[in-house]
Amino acid sequence: MVAVATDDGQKRARAEVVEVSDLALKVRLQEALSPSDRRGWPRAEVVLRMMTRKLRPGESMNRHGILSLLPTDGRWQTEEVVLSGTGMRAPLGGEWACGDRLELRLHVPGRRGGDHFLTVAEVVQIFDDESPVEQAIRFVDLPENARVRLGEIVDQARMSDLVEDAW
Repeated sequence: MVAVATDDGQKRARAEVVEVSDLALKVRLQEALSPSDRRGWPRAEVVLRMMTRKLRPGESMNRHGILSLLPTDGRWQTEEVVLSGTGMRAPLGGEWACGDRLELRLHVPGRRGGDHFLTVAEVVQIFDDESPVEQAIRFVDLPENARVRLGEIVDQARMSDLVEDAW
């Protein structure tokens, strides 16, 4: 996937590498340039494990140094979610309202045990026309290096989808 600055704004296209040198990379476009994703952070469907705990008003996340204790009533659930570096859309289970805050633990499977993330999130939209009901949440205090890593996971999932579609 390449992004190209044009007079009409940034555009994207799939491309294949045809030549590599010390100073340049030559690619051949496989499709016409099209407008880039309107979102600052792309999104992709990703299967992950998560645990949520609703925070009471004014409550902060239970952090002890760099370790956070697992809630005694918590349980992991595996879901296919729409993930980005700034939030996700997923069926959280339970009763949620817009503005609710939650402690969110994510585990994205991968090499070397996968990636683990711990953050506070806020419910920003509820999709009750879905079955099960889904919530859109935004990550509130996710460190920038974790946001970048989530972006890399999303990019990898999108590239995998492109490769599958090509075959």
